[in-house]
Amino acid sequence: MSGNLLHLIRNAEKKAETIIEEAQSEARRIIDDARSIARKTIAESQNIEEETIDSIQLDDDKDFQKQLKDLEKNLKQSILKLQEKSEANTEKGINFIVNSILQ
Repeated sequence: MSGNLLHLIRNAEKKAETIIEEAQSEARRIIDDARSIARKTIAESQNIEEETIDSIQLDDDKDFQKQLKDLEKNLKQSILKLQEKSEANTEKGINFIVNSILQ
């Protein structure tokens, strides 16, 4: 009877070892799959980030060009206004000097 019990215990230990080995193998496979999926996800997100960055840069370039054109337009308008004021002030100055001399 003790021989049978010893034999049953050994069989149970062997089955347990087999189950443990299979579980470890399955765990390694799952970990490898997870790593592979993570690598693909990271690669895809990097591609998306690069495309997004390129798109943002294009939008920023367009915005920058528009702002530059607006600034140039505002600068030209400011220069014209200053020239008009300068001419008006020159004319007022000349009139003041002429009036001062005539008085």
